[in-house]
Amino acid sequence: MLELLLGVVLAAGATYYVLLPILRPPPEPAADTGSSDEGEDPDDDMSPRAVAFRALKEIEFDRATAAGYCARCGTALETDARYCNSCGARVAA
Repeated sequence: MLELLLGVVLAAGATYYVLLPILRPPPEPAADTGSSDEGEDPDDDMSPRAVAFRALKEIEFDRATAAGYCARCGTALETDARYCNSCGARVAA
């Protein structure tokens, strides 16, 4: 009988521990309306214009740092690549 009672108490305690964040969520930090050091993250902007601009910047970076493009699949190649990382085609020397 003691084992059953101990098991029920242990199960109730474990259930309470698991449900505690739902039953008592931590208090929200107060919103600071004053000036802060943090600005908005430009990567959070998901407008079509911002997404297109980030894609163009990435393409420009890839073109500036790549040694060339694979003739078979068009993937950007590393500067010292002998084979394409994407399709495995041999790169012309």
